[in-house]
Amino acid sequence: MEKYSIGEIIRHLRKEQNLTQEELADGICSSVTVSRIESGTQMPSDRIINQLLDRLGSDLYQTANTSREKRDLQTEQRLNRIGMAVNSGDFGRAAALLSKIESDTITDARSKQLYILLKSSIALQDGTIPPQEIIEMLRQALALTKKDFSFTHFPDVLLTVTEANLLNALCAAYFQNKESEKAMALAEALSENLLRHQHAFRNDLELLLNALINLSQFMENEEAYEDALHICEQAVTISKESPYQVMFAELQYFKAKLLLKLGRREECRELLSIILPFMKLQGKAAFAQLAEELYQTL
Repeated sequence: MEKYSIGEIIRHLRKEQNLTQEELADGICSSVTVSRIESGTQMPSDRIINQLLDRLGSDLYQTANTSREKRDLQTEQRLNRIGMAVNSGDFGRAAALLSKIESDTITDARSKQLYILLKSSIALQDGTIPPQEIIEMLRQALALTKKDFSFTHFPDVLLTVTEANLLNALCAAYFQNKESEKAMALAEALSENLLRHQHAFRNDLELLLNALINLSQFMENEEAYEDALHICEQAVTISKESPYQVMFAELQYFKAKLLLKLGRREECRELLSIILPFMKLQGKAAFAQLAEELYQTL
């Protein structure tokens, strides 16, 4: 076990999340205080330490003896490769790779969270685990770094990428378990949180966009089409203003579906005719097929 001071832990977590000292300190203390804590020249109150660690997705419980186990980098790399397979839609390969990892040997909390996230994501697709069990797995995974977490209101909590993905997966698990009210409430709370902390996720914009699309689809399921369209258009705008227009074509497909539900057929047809060539050009075969099928119904 490698020994670290609390200041070193805070610096490590801050850099891991691409935060400046000013961003971490905002509303808690001064950036000078953060600098002194990280350098070990100042030890502030437990209140400030708790607030900083909470914003970083940790707490004093995890750092009780100012120590931190070295991460198993090899396991992290294997989990990241599995994550790439999940993101590409190759769930069979992802499941095969995940089965080769012995979960009992994973000691780092964040690697455990990633393992559970991947296992849950695969199970949500292939139905090998009942939704209720997936819900419990995801809640326990989040508790590894967020004790006593409020799942209905957490606007000021700075989430890690994995924690945000766990909550997105939990929304889907609630929905599969026919707990639509819980799915909607969590999707709203997560969207609010990620919108408030956009700066922390500027390199992972898909998190925010997926949360908004989840919320939009839940509203669509409840036949609140106008509200769903508003959320979808918000996601489209965020994507359009981003450097690489992340998920732009996919978001336009969801918007087209809602336009059709609202009886705005010509707008739907025009939008699909514009995005279909881009989807095919970008190699987004699955979405291109869905858009083509929708277009044929017009």
